[in-house]
Formats: sequence, structure tokens, C-alpha cells
Amino acid sequence: MRFIDAGATLVALEGLELKIRAAAYTALEGAVKDGVSSAKESKLFKDVTGATRASVSGSVDRSTARGIVVAGGAARWLESGTRPHRIEAKGKALAFSMNGEMMFRKVVDHPGTAARPFMQQARDQAERSLDYYAEMFINEAVK
Repeated sequence: MRFIDAGATLVALEGLELKIRAAAYTALEGAVKDGVSSAKESKLFKDVTGATRASVSGSVDRSTARGIVVAGGAARWLESGTRPHRIEAKGKALAFSMNGEMMFRKVVDHPGTAARPFMQQARDQAERSLDYYAEMFINEAVK
């Protein structure tokens, strides 16, 4: 009786699995990088101080195969918008410019702001990039 030795095939498959896994991580890292770039370069909002754009960052957790793009600053208010609300001065007065004139008030009724979903835009870009990179890098790994 003869046995079929699949040892060499199994070793080759394990090597292929490692190549595909490495390609998938490379694709994920590229997608996160593209998502960060999309958020930082978004034209959906004006960042007067630069704080919100500077707060955008991304990371990849290889143990869970997940990537994340986050933003601080005013990102949550930009993303979802705000309802009309009252703002009260904590000190003497609120100071702001309106039509080129400096105004000072104890209380203002803010009209709210429209949503500017730049992080959703970044996520959409990252997903498109992931599809593109995964196909490109995994095809290369399989060759």
C-alpha cells in the first residue's frame, strides 16, 4: 500500500497563507493612511485654527485586523452638526466679529450648524482604498 505525502503541499499552503495575511495588513495600512489623508484634506469644513485637521490620526491593530481613523477638536460637532443653542459668557462677555465689527454679548442664541460629514467621507475613501489595495496586494501574493 502506498501513501500520498501532502507535506510539501501543506508547507506551500502555509507559506501562501502568510503572504496573503501580510498583503491584507499592507492593504489595511494603506486604506487607513488614505482615510487619514481624506479627513485632513476635506473641503467640507474650514478649520480656522488647524486643530481639528491636526487631531486626525489613524492606526492598525494587527491582532484584530482592524483599522481606525479618529479626529478630535470640533470633529464631533462638524460631523453631526449642531442644533440651535444658547451660549452664555463664562467671563465678562463673549467676543466675536460680525460683518467686520467686533461684538460683545453676555448671551447669544447660536443658530446651529449643518452637518459636515468629513469623517464619513474619510471612511468611504478608506473602504474604496481597502478594496483596491486588497485586490492588488493579494493578487501579487498569490503569483
